[in-house]
Amino acid sequence: MDFISGFVHFLGDSFGNERTPYIGKVFIFPFREHHADPKGITRHDFVETNGNNCLVSLPKLIYD
Repeated sequence: MDFISGFVHFLGDSFGNERTPYIGKVFIFPFREHHADPKGITRHDFVETNGNNCLVSLPKLIYD
């Protein structure tokens, strides 16, 4: 699991930008924000911080 999360982190940091269709504003921009403002995540509420991750996990949860 550590490898998978590290690989996803690498992909999020390395590919696309906030203008990438469908995922740029929703996933890539917030994901990269922690590099520019490491404490920024502490100023977001629970849903804003974890909502996108939950959406990505939903198909796996439904399938199993």
